[in-house]
Amino acid sequence: MREPWTKEDLKDLAEISRDRDAFGRLNWGLLLKRFPGRTKTSISCQISKTGCSQSMAWTREEDNILRDGWNDSSLRTLLSKLPGRSKMGLYERAKKLGLSAGPPQGMVSIKALSEDPKWGYDYYKTLKILRETGVVVRRFGYAGKKQGVRYVDQIEAMEAAKEWEARRMQDLRSMEFPRNAAKRLRVRVETLWRWLTEAGLVPARSGSTKRQFQALPEVFDQIALARRSKVRASRSPK
Repeated sequence: MREPWTKEDLKDLAEISRDRDAFGRLNWGLLLKRFPGRTKTSISCQISKTGCSQSMAWTREEDNILRDGWNDSSLRTLLSKLPGRSKMGLYERAKKLGLSAGPPQGMVSIKALSEDPKWGYDYYKTLKILRETGVVVRRFGYAGKKQGVRYVDQIEAMEAAKEWEARRMQDLRSMEFPRNAAKRLRVRVETLWRWLTEAGLVPARSGSTKRQFQALPEVFDQIALARRSKVRASRSPK
């Protein structure tokens, strides 16, 4: 069964269909590359159904907006100024206009972002923040960089950092000490410390050294559940 056309598919289809040569012919190379597994007949039928067969060429005003904003605006800003155009359409049009092949300004490499004193996070913490908040990371290839350079939208990265910090503060407020967890779970605090040590979450106590440990309630709950399940299993008749 053929996959249905998604909203993003239809948006890209409309965008590519607008960009024709001087004789009004479709760019079949780009269409087939964007929609692998679909035939020319299938694509042609969908173009007819959506009304994309009408000429929707880029206007001079749109080209000017793209030229003016390519080196100063993020991709999201450009899309808001060019309603009806897709990300793919912007990149393809920029290529035809001879604009820089690199990422538009408004995007920043992860390395440069992590080295910015105003950002405040090192490279690996930056990767962690972007991964946990779902920020899209794009790679752009350059000479001497086999795997390309990783870039992100700078505005999205800043918003992601705020979201990540809010989550972290919420987690810190929810943290629990073993003595509180032991009381909630109705076990001796010494027993809970032993479970944590055996699980490898805290080092074994050495002499009179006082151990410090905090964790989310779910951590203590999982440790207690695992231990109690193990005890029940050992007591069940074989």
